[in-house]
Amino acid sequence: MQTLNASLMKLFQRFWGKSDLPQAVKSLVVEQAQDLLLDKRAPFGLRCRLLSHDTLHRYIMVVYCPDQAFYPDAIRTYLQKHDIHPIAQSSVLFSMPEAVEKGVRTDMKGKHKALFLVFHFSATTTENMPRIEKDIQHILMGVHRSVADFPAMRSELERIAIYLAHDDASNAALLQWMIEDHYLFFGLYDLKHPRKNMGICRHKRLLSWILPSSADELASVPLASSPGMHWFHLSSTFSHLYSAANVKAIRLCWREDDGMHGVVLIGHFSRGARYINASSLPGLRDIWQDMARDVALQQSEFYQREMRILFDRAPKSMLHSISAEQWLTPFKRMVDMNSPTQAVVARLTPEQGNLEYLMIAVDRHRFGSNIWANMQRALAKLNIQLFGSEAYSVGAMQLVFVAVQVTQWPALGSIEAAIRQCVIFWKDQAKAALLQANVSTPLLHEGLRELSHIPHIYQDQFQPEQFVQDLMLREQLKRDGQTRVRLTLYHDAAGQMVEVHVMTAHTLPLGVMTDKLNAFALTTMEQSLVPFHHPEQPMHICRFRCQAPEQLHTEGLPRLQQGIQDVFNHVADHDALNALVILCGLDIREVAVLITLRNHLAQLIPDVSIQALSEVMLKYHAVTTQLFRMFEAKHRQGIPTTAWAQAQAAFKKAMQQVRSLKEDTWLHALAHMIESSLRSNAWIRQPGQALAIKIDPGRLDFAPHPRPYREIFIHGVHVEGVHLRAGKIARGGLRYSDRPTDFRTEVLELMATQVVKNGQIVPTGAKGGFVVRGGKGADFVLAQYHQFIRALLSITDNLQQGKPVPPAGVRIAAEDEGDAYLVVAADKGTARFSDDANAEAIRAGFWLGDAFASGGSHGYDHKAFGITARGAWVCAAHHFARQGINLWQDEVTAVGIGDMGGDVFGNGMLLNPGLKLIAAFNHKHIFLDPNPDPQVAYAERQRLFDAVKGWDAYDTARISSGGGVFDRASKSIALAPE
Repeated sequence: MQTLNASLMKLFQRFWGKSDLPQAVKSLVVEQAQDLLLDKRAPFGLRCRLLSHDTLHRYIMVVYCPDQAFYPDAIRTYLQKHDIHPIAQSSVLFSMPEAVEKGVRTDMKGKHKALFLVFHFSATTTENMPRIEKDIQHILMGVHRSVADFPAMRSELERIAIYLAHDDASNAALLQWMIEDHYLFFGLYDLKHPRKNMGICRHKRLLSWILPSSADELASVPLASSPGMHWFHLSSTFSHLYSAANVKAIRLCWREDDGMHGVVLIGHFSRGARYINASSLPGLRDIWQDMARDVALQQSEFYQREMRILFDRAPKSMLHSISAEQWLTPFKRMVDMNSPTQAVVARLTPEQGNLEYLMIAVDRHRFGSNIWANMQRALAKLNIQLFGSEAYSVGAMQLVFVAVQVTQWPALGSIEAAIRQCVIFWKDQAKAALLQANVSTPLLHEGLRELSHIPHIYQDQFQPEQFVQDLMLREQLKRDGQTRVRLTLYHDAAGQMVEVHVMTAHTLPLGVMTDKLNAFALTTMEQSLVPFHHPEQPMHICRFRCQAPEQLHTEGLPRLQQGIQDVFNHVADHDALNALVILCGLDIREVAVLITLRNHLAQLIPDVSIQALSEVMLKYHAVTTQLFRMFEAKHRQGIPTTAWAQAQAAFKKAMQQVRSLKEDTWLHALAHMIESSLRSNAWIRQPGQALAIKIDPGRLDFAPHPRPYREIFIHGVHVEGVHLRAGKIARGGLRYSDRPTDFRTEVLELMATQVVKNGQIVPTGAKGGFVVRGGKGADFVLAQYHQFIRALLSITDNLQQGKPVPPAGVRIAAEDEGDAYLVVAADKGTARFSDDANAEAIRAGFWLGDAFASGGSHGYDHKAFGITARGAWVCAAHHFARQGINLWQDEVTAVGIGDMGGDVFGNGMLLNPGLKLIAAFNHKHIFLDPNPDPQVAYAERQRLFDAVKGWDAYDTARISSGGGVFDRASKSIALAPE
């Protein structure tokens, strides 16, 4: 025993070599091999055990069999057919005398050559190992019976061929050809004497294991009434346990002296025999000659040649058992196939058996494992039960013969259409859509070229029809650079979903894009970037899969699509309130109204933050909807007059759900702003244009003092501002503010100052200011200034022949009719913008034309005309009159100091960093523009006063907050405080 163990270890070690197999595995293999050699029951055997050693958990199977290819081939074919994958396998060949000692079985014939087959199976991934073990045991037995009975089966078939030749010479010759190493024999089933069965048919239990259900089917095969060869197409032959090729059942009947006899031969053609031309074989040659008598084949050598090629490659068992008439029509259609997307399907019914066949012909380059899997699914949907198939390549064509059982046959046209869909690829559908689309010839040629190298990631993620859409979108993108958006609404296990495609010319950070989408109440679940490039124009398709609120319906998709597209093109705000597009069913331009009202309220009430107010408006989106309906009822033309009362009532009802005092206060404040609004360009503005709302602040009890006569709030994507007027006729400048959170407070304070300055001339003051965001640089600021001016003009009345003309499409409150006075001036940050403002006025046809903004190159210069200087002169005259001095007639001497000097003394006044003596208005005066440094400015003023002490006479007047007071009696000068 020890000698046998050592011999086996030495034998296996030669095959293992320097393998890193654990010693436990090696010991188990040798142990099982020894056990098999000591078992004298059969010339083959199997041992299988589970080995668990450290982290190793596997089944070790050792098979012992003769050194004949049938055994290992059968086992490996079985494993492949059943998708069982060993993690390791090896074969060890040995000669019995070299490996065993006395007492060990030596019943192998010849030189006693044998094989050890060692298989390693994963214990965690291999299912039902006992079943696999039993299958392989039966395979060994089946192969052994076929090999052992092969001489007897061959001898019996040769005898049958001799008897058959008397009655059916043609089929007898075919049988004789098959016997001559062209056919593999698995077994013979005798129809009259089952005890004479051979091969796998010798034992019913073995036959039932290797060919399930075959015993009953073979028992039902009748004995023919006349000699001949018949192929029985039985469903059980397609369930053979280990055969690589489909097994056939051939009924052979012959006449002897004692009557008719019959057997069923179980086997299949050898690999070489399958490729021998059928038309050259006895029995099949006659069938081809009958088929060749067809008129079309007689008239065309081309048809005859092509049809013969098809005939030669068809399964010989089917050619022998299916009438020639069933082959002719489908073969002709196959010859006429001229497109890779074509398919031919035919129904073939054999004379004997319980199966029929579908013959499928497709382009060979369109066939593969994936395509075949798709075909099987397509047939299953048509309630066609599949049992097996055979596939052959014939030139550029692939023939597939599918064994089927069908209770009720669908129309062949529907089967063919289903098969054809399996070989129509993504590029075929895209090409068909492109050829049908109405595109220019250059774009068509470009698209056809591009299809040949379209990225697989694009094909995997998008439908083929989208290729044409994206091709045209890319052309549009090339022309205008505008981002495009496409939406698809669908439902899956996660709920209501939206697929968003964003097409851009440049890559954008996915985080930024996701943030913009999420602002629309979408929740991004998946995202991917797909390139769709052209050498001259790249286009990136960003695909997002988003979860959507239940409020989104199909009819709301266009609104959502336009909203997302406007945000990506910077003509609409990226804002939290964009969620109202879905929650309230508003479009993005209507949401802009609510954004404007919200931002305006945040400027009016310092305690209100935009974020907090947004959360309230989204929380009570039903209330927010009614706020918009109130605004719409007041400002949209064509809305019935009763709509306002209805909107107010709906708002009050919706407000019943609000429980927080702060939230109630804010929402009511928004409602009061709408009630105080007078006009808006909400329904006449162009895409991307800023929105303007004009209100009467005097009607808002929460507005800070002083409350302007009129207030216009402007909101755009990149600009926001306000224009305040203290009266109907008021003048003031527009400034570029650097206070984005409270620019209205800044403008309100400046308006109050302007009221004092303009008190005697306009007669009151105005002021405007704007902030910018999302950009920088002088050009960007100027562009937003243009936006601001356009918005102001869009809701301002015009004058034609002295009569006010309201802007078209703007609904105006009665108390605001005829308000055509709007002028602007330069201010901080806008000193050089007067020409730009006048250009906007001229473009709008505004009645002031280039007089709209003072200081322009073609308008009037208010300093040159002394407009505000005249006002100051009137103030000074009033002051002197109270001292008994007529400023219009009496001569006075004055010293002007401060930042208002230019305005006070009018023409010729220059802002200088030092002292300058100037004569103007026939009065002696000295003007000083103070140095920005307060200490320097004070010293320069003192020097100025010293310079005028020698004057004989002068009068006093306080004409500037930065100047001094002159006392006539003491001839002293009191400096104004810094």
